[in-house]
Amino acid sequence: MKYYIGIDGGGSKTIFAIAGEDGKVLGTVQAESAFYKQIGEEGVIELLKNGVKEVCAFAEGDGTEIACVCFGMPAWGESPVNDKVIEEKILTTFPEWNIHIVNDCEVGWAGSLLAKPGINIVAGTGSIAFGKNEAGETARCGGWSEWFSDEGSGYWLGMKCVQLFSRQSDCRDEKGPLYRIVRESLNLSNDMDIVDLFESEYLHKRDKIASLQRLLLQAADEGDIYAMDAYAQAAKELYDIVFGVKKQIFKEKDCMVSCSGGIFKTGDVIRKPFVKLLEADGMKLTESKAEPYVGAVLLAKYYEKRNR
Repeated sequence: MKYYIGIDGGGSKTIFAIAGEDGKVLGTVQAESAFYKQIGEEGVIELLKNGVKEVCAFAEGDGTEIACVCFGMPAWGESPVNDKVIEEKILTTFPEWNIHIVNDCEVGWAGSLLAKPGINIVAGTGSIAFGKNEAGETARCGGWSEWFSDEGSGYWLGMKCVQLFSRQSDCRDEKGPLYRIVRESLNLSNDMDIVDLFESEYLHKRDKIASLQRLLLQAADEGDIYAMDAYAQAAKELYDIVFGVKKQIFKEKDCMVSCSGGIFKTGDVIRKPFVKLLEADGMKLTESKAEPYVGAVLLAKYYEKRNR
């Protein structure tokens, strides 16, 4: 019997899934990050070795035939030099595999829309969108770097939280709930203490900076006008990312849009303005149909057929 393995590689965790010819997922295994800038190229190789071995235990019989493996890898397609090096390592280490590597945003799209035409946007720690049209043309937008991109993401909103606190402390903006929430949550006895705290505990740590978004959300829920405006800005930034994909491959046509990631779980503060912007441009938001690892399995089946 033929089996397909889908791998949803992420910055914090990786999910391996195996499915039979009918596409039904038989089992999953969770592992650590697949981000090669974090765990190194050899770390990625070990991750794949162990993950595939473990997930194959869900297959029936010893003569398991792996028809195709689809690996959704973070940062894939962002550096031709690094892509070539890591692809050669993977192909050399696993010559028996029919493996296809894509950016992890593509498996997110395939899962959320069951590989149907449309656009998926992810807004978690970072932000990125990927889409495919009826002709099979693809495009992505956003996700460049936290230093100058990731607009509308948890990281971006976390930075906004600190910026707005400094403005309220300086009386450039009127003090609102955000000022009190940040002081109390970070145990600041002096407002300027946030500088040393940020530089020692948050700087260069994307996930920790993104965690500050929860303070901004609390302030917005308590009616802080500047925090509320930050979420309205984030909604516009995320809409712009979706529009960037639409402009590339859908032109003037209407299309479906799905969303995923923690920022879209913050409620109406971001979903309401985001949906309003989408609908004004002929796009309709739909709920995600399946997890990214299911999308990776679907893509494994797709690429096996295409490569025959």
